[in-house]
This record gives sequence, structure tokens and C-alpha cells, in this order.
Amino acid sequence: MIDTLFVTGKSGSGKSEVVDLFEVLLTRDGYTVMTVSDRTWLEQAVLLDVAYRGQVIGSEGLRGNHSILLNDGPAGHRQFRVTDGRLLNEVHEQMIAYVGNQQREGAVVIVEYATGPVAEFGPGKERLLQDGSSLLGGIHETRAGGRLFLLDVEAPLEIRALRNSGRPDGLDDETFRRYFQDGGEVDALEAQAHGIFFHRLENGYHDPVRFAREVETIYTDIVSPRLSNEGRIQGELR
Repeated sequence: MIDTLFVTGKSGSGKSEVVDLFEVLLTRDGYTVMTVSDRTWLEQAVLLDVAYRGQVIGSEGLRGNHSILLNDGPAGHRQFRVTDGRLLNEVHEQMIAYVGNQQREGAVVIVEYATGPVAEFGPGKERLLQDGSSLLGGIHETRAGGRLFLLDVEAPLEIRALRNSGRPDGLDDETFRRYFQDGGEVDALEAQAHGIFFHRLENGYHDPVRFAREVETIYTDIVSPRLSNEGRIQGELR
């Protein structure tokens, strides 16, 4: 039985929408849900890195050792840029360890985790290990593979860049294309070798209704039959 749903993919692929839909469906079916997002964890790491205390952010942003805060905003929607791989590597390591060690007490955990190609930042700077193989290696170390379902949401760069341009907290097009290139996907056979239930969802179109239907079908046909009933509150919708 599974108790953890990993939603992976590159920025702009539709991960957040899937997480929101899964949370609605699980809650409808009476499950207690916990969500973990690398976006919010990374944002907090950036705020610590730049020592942000509400001060004015200049036109060049507020610079730390490993990141630049570009604009403040609501939690989860601040604009920033990492200057090497250190912060997101640490966030991903912490998230995997958290999922492996978390005492769920019957809850289903949904993890939003950005993947992509290994990124180089120049001589002497830490690489960003956001590729699918690095994720699977981390999961393997926790020995949690047998209770995970991993949904990899993918869309080509052109589609993702267009979606980014329509977001209020989106990056400029040049920066987005530089940091969120195609590649680094989770390999289906490698995931299955680690005992992980795996499915890939292609989201290269602009039809949110169709997308929501596909996500609900995945939940109904693949996820729901494999969920443990320990976290389910019988007869109660929460």
C-alpha cells in the first residue's frame, strides 16, 4: 500500500495543479492530507540566505551567498534566483529525509518536487542535482520506495515558458529558459527498479478541464486502489 504521492516535473509543467487536485480528491475520500513543496522550502532557504528582514529590495535584488531575492510577495510567490545548486540540493535532501522519517499517523503525504537536468553554475560552484536519477537515489537510501507513487508531469519548454509568462510571480523569459530547460526526467524503469509505482502525465496542451479529468482518472484508477485505509476517516468528508 502507498502513503506518499510524489509529484515531479519541471517548472511550468503543472505540478502545483496536480497537488491541488490530489488534495481535493483525497480529502473528499476522507483522508488526512499533508503537503510538502520544494518551492516553499526553497523560498524559506533563500530568505535566510539573504538575511531578509523586510528591508527595501533594490533594482539588483538582495544578494546572499547562494541566491538573489528579486521581489517580496506572498508566501510561496516571492521572486528569487539561485546562484548555485547549494540551497535546492539541501532542500531536496531534507525533503526526502523528512518523507522517509515522517510519522504519518495515518495521513497521506503529497510531495511537490521540481526535477530537471543537472545544472552547472560555473567553476567552483556547486552543481544543481535536480535530475530524476538523483531523486530516485535519495529515495532508495530511505528505503521508502515500496510505499510511494510517483507522478511525473511533463511539458515541453515552449509550453512551460508561455505559462511562466502569464504568472504574476513568473521569471523573465531569458532567465526561465536558462534555468528550466528540458531533460532530467525520471526514468520509468529506474523508478520501478526501486519498487516505486510510477506514471507519466504529458501536459503539453492548454485545456485545464481535460487536464483535471486526466488527473482524476489517474487518482481513481491507479492511486486510490493502492492507498492504505489507515488514514481514512470512515463516513466523514473533511
